[in-house]
Amino acid sequence: PETAIARGYWDQGILEAIFDGTLWAPPGGYEFIHHEGATILDDLVAQGLGGVVVVPARHHADLESVAWLNERLRALPWCLLILTGDEEPAFPYDDLDLPERSALWAMGAKPSAHPAREHVPLGSGYPPQFAAALRGQPVPEKTLLWAFAGQVTHERREQCVAELRGRDNGELHETDGFTLGLDAEKYAEMMARAKIIPCPSGPVSSDSFRLYEALEAGAIPIADTVTPMGDERGYWTYVFGEPPPFPEVTSWAAFPALEHELRAGWPANANRVTAWWLGWKRRLAWALHDTVAG
Repeated sequence: PETAIARGYWDQGILEAIFDGTLWAPPGGYEFIHHEGATILDDLVAQGLGGVVVVPARHHADLESVAWLNERLRALPWCLLILTGDEEPAFPYDDLDLPERSALWAMGAKPSAHPAREHVPLGSGYPPQFAAALRGQPVPEKTLLWAFAGQVTHERREQCVAELRGRDNGELHETDGFTLGLDAEKYAEMMARAKIIPCPSGPVSSDSFRLYEALEAGAIPIADTVTPMGDERGYWTYVFGEPPPFPEVTSWAAFPALEHELRAGWPANANRVTAWWLGWKRRLAWALHDTVAG
């Protein structure tokens, strides 16, 4: 659709960091050059070249768009297709018709509704403005035991925030909608001062920017495994390819006990989580390199 921008979505932030090498730069790795717009696919076909093709999937989930995409991708000698922004998920993965030498990375795919074809699942990652705000200020002391700032717009968030209200040693900012709370700098500073970040689910997926922001800020996230749409236990192992080292909850009534446990294990538990996160980001950057090389 003409109304869909090609680049700049929040959930493309971690991809931007892989492409420009700020996430991790494999020694001797590739240099990626961005080309925006639909006509680049026709240019690749005309030149007989392959490429990494990033598509905002939610905006191209209709059959006409998929048919248009298939016609061009089939003509490429090779392709790494990365579908982003499909939390629902709405994109018809199984209607894709990719060239033989191809790979699929799918952001928003779920264990319960994943593409039948082989793929690499991706989480939403952290938005680019968060990473920029975090880098733009000195590292603060971890003076907050916990912190949460965000919209409280569905039952999982209501249950989480109900456990946070009135608790000591934390910071709580409830907002009425997306982006209506703290500005980027204040939000990043709060996250960086916190030891624990509760991460209630989004409206249809366990995934949220907050979990990746917490990891990037050196905090321990508490991940949700239930959404207003149902149980998503196993989601975080699916996305990360292994059981993650941070706690997961099916009920936010568990928060007080978890808070006590995590506080008692600090900072060794945070060091383990951060070391794992650094390693996972490095593996993701290598996965991009190795996929293109293959």
